[in-house]
Amino acid sequence: MSFEQPDFNKVSDEKEARVGADAEKPFRDTAREKGLDLTPEEKAALDRVAEKKGEKAMQEYEAEKEKNPIEQLSGRIDKIAAAMRENGLEEDATEVEKVKQRLDKYANTIRENKEKLEEKLGKRVSAYELTNLFRALNYSPRDFNDIRHQVPVSLDIEGGTAAFFQPEGGIHLEDPKYLKDNPQVIEKRIAEGHEYVDHGLSKKGKTEFLRAIGILNTQQEVIDLPKVWEEKVRAEASPKSDLKNYVVDPRSYEAFFPTDVEGVNIKVSRGKEGRFSYATGKMREEIDLNFSDEAIDRILSQESEK
Repeated sequence: MSFEQPDFNKVSDEKEARVGADAEKPFRDTAREKGLDLTPEEKAALDRVAEKKGEKAMQEYEAEKEKNPIEQLSGRIDKIAAAMRENGLEEDATEVEKVKQRLDKYANTIRENKEKLEEKLGKRVSAYELTNLFRALNYSPRDFNDIRHQVPVSLDIEGGTAAFFQPEGGIHLEDPKYLKDNPQVIEKRIAEGHEYVDHGLSKKGKTEFLRAIGILNTQQEVIDLPKVWEEKVRAEASPKSDLKNYVVDPRSYEAFFPTDVEGVNIKVSRGKEGRFSYATGKMREEIDLNFSDEAIDRILSQESEK
């Protein structure tokens, strides 16, 4: 069963309103707190302060939205890594920090491909054309990266992970035994700009990451994610939709959760790998930052203004 990605504009508007309301809440609560002997003038003054705090918070949120999506995500990753270190998750913090490097490589790669494709076609191109090269050129080009809508955060393959994260957002799996016998392959791939990965985030690291990004609450862990997705799908389904009874198989699912960065969501998938010989039939668990065409267009337009 497939799902449409979230309406990012709606999510963004709701988030902005919530940011303002959260900033106002302490002052409005104080103005109405039972037991406090406040005059009507004092209550009105607190309400005015609350209103100004809410306006300021929403203005700051709007200013943050104007930043390049890569810049917004990098700032959040810094905070997540710092929080992980405070909780003693040093290795996970280091892994999360690598996502910033992947984001920078991704931005550079899509910009370079845009320039090459525009030169070849003699016209301006969009993110849709960059991510659908076969349609744009009517053939599969070898001199272009196959731009994906994602930047990987974490990957685990049952029994041992051996993969290369590619600058364009792709993931290339390898046989761990083959790489052990041929270490020069790793060196060659790294020299070509790929990142070698032999493990993902720890279970606790995944939990902390998904909490920090706003998908899990403080009482939930990564193992609860299928249930969280199931409840989200049911809650957002129309009253007569079959999705009101949607049930997630925790062994095989694909979930999309919006972030507060417009056009970017978190994609979490789990299931048996069926595309690569050494890993076929083994469980694969993946977390990605997923970019809409609109987000990619914003990255490109803001990069060109620098």
